[in-house]
Amino acid sequence: MLIRLAIRNVFRNTRRSLLTAGMVTLGSALLCLSMAWMEGVFGEVLKLYTATSGHVRIVDPEYAKLEKMMPLYANVSDAQKLTETIGAMDNVRSAFPRTSVGVTITNTDEIGDHFALLMGAPIDLYETEYDLKNQLMEGGGWFETPDDILLGRKVATKLGAKVGDEITMNGMTQDGTLSAVRGRLVGIVSGENPVQERQAFMSLERVQYLTDMADAS
Repeated sequence: MLIRLAIRNVFRNTRRSLLTAGMVTLGSALLCLSMAWMEGVFGEVLKLYTATSGHVRIVDPEYAKLEKMMPLYANVSDAQKLTETIGAMDNVRSAFPRTSVGVTITNTDEIGDHFALLMGAPIDLYETEYDLKNQLMEGGGWFETPDDILLGRKVATKLGAKVGDEITMNGMTQDGTLSAVRGRLVGIVSGENPVQERQAFMSLERVQYLTDMADAS
């Protein structure tokens, strides 16, 4: 009885029925479109984050509490041995030690007033996981010595730096003492990741020297 009444009402006012069906279809289509858009945006954010920080980070508990201040003294000792142990585990694609420190950067004899986040890591991380080698601007080279430096495009633009310039970065050791490291700019990174365009990249050993952290990260 109910089904027959429903069918009769549908055909009693065809225009109203078609309008209702059209609105339901349009609403469903817009809902699917918006959900797909939000999933895409979230996926891109997650992709950029993992491309910068990896899927899992291991830090000292105190560093996790004070991360915004980047306390270098709260580091992981013997980081190389730890990452080798983790890298040998099942279902782990790769593991790398990494150190980040805020620095002022200059390509002149002055101290400089441009700020950047300097990252120190094994060159393999930059090439295999960050894919920086394929994001170099024309004319850029790759790491050949521990003193070589890559700059993100936005850092290089603000600095007015070009490939071949001698770059000086001033930072601090883990105990708060002023420290500096110098190297040659071999390439400028310009890619899809806006975080990497605001960073500087150097070998892990040179950043460990800058921060006086020896084998720690």
